[in-house]
Amino acid sequence: HRGRREDKLVAALAADPRDEDALVVEVYDDADPRVRPLARRSLRAGLEKLAEEGRAREASPGRWARVS
Repeated sequence: HRGRREDKLVAALAADPRDEDALVVEVYDDADPRVRPLARRSLRAGLEKLAEEGRAREASPGRWARVS
């Protein structure tokens, strides 16, 4: 499950830099909107993991892009 969510996040980053609000809606589209605050924390952790791996970067505060 976690791997599929990461795949969705990487795919969502394929477009131009995206803000975290848009990313959480897209990546957690199957989650109840009431849990978005929790989903946002998980999203941020996923983004930070991808950044540590050199696969994503924070283009500007709160906006993320995939590293090619």
